[in-house]
Amino acid sequence: VVVVVVVVVVVVVVVAAVFVVIVFCFLCVVGSSFAKESAIQLRHYLTVVIESIIRLLEPSDPVLRRSGLKHVTKTLIMLCAEFPMLCFDQATQRLVLGSGRDIVIYDLRMATKWRVLHGHQAAVSAVAVFSTAATSASQFEVASYSAREHAVFAWNVNGGFFGSFLGTEGSVARKVTLPWLGACGDAEIIRHCSLTWISPKAVQLRREDGSVIGSILMI
Repeated sequence: VVVVVVVVVVVVVVVAAVFVVIVFCFLCVVGSSFAKESAIQLRHYLTVVIESIIRLLEPSDPVLRRSGLKHVTKTLIMLCAEFPMLCFDQATQRLVLGSGRDIVIYDLRMATKWRVLHGHQAAVSAVAVFSTAATSASQFEVASYSAREHAVFAWNVNGGFFGSFLGTEGSVARKVTLPWLGACGDAEIIRHCSLTWISPKAVQLRREDGSVIGSILMI
């Protein structure tokens, strides 16, 4: 009986997650202003949606993982294109999410949280990842921006062997404070904000008013 109940709960969660994702993807394809408004509303539930999607990659259920991997990857890429506070790095199979004031890094290979970064004093508006696949000198850098905090952060996420093994928290490596542009809402952030690594040491930022800072040295 217990097993049956557990299976039913898992199925309900998975179906609900897939339903939310399918509806959102349909709205994105429509590409109307209604779709954009839906993205703004979904922002408040983005963490729940992402964690529900990641459950589809649970290694303990290889059948579910194999059947859903392709669709999950496409969905995550689509969500990243809509939400500046979400970034997927295919090379490392890590997903970076600005969740409130924290940044959560998920390891999709294990379907678990790899790092949780604390340091922002306001909600995270955008995140960006720079990584290299070189085995001898691998690099994984995370940057973030908070419009309400008007600051860009670089993070130290590589905690060495024990940090990687234990999944310890990262720390702030650098903070660059920018001029305040005034109060803004989620609509301006989702419509305008973007953060991109343009080199291993610098990022480009598009702020909530649409203005662009071509290069901010982070390392």
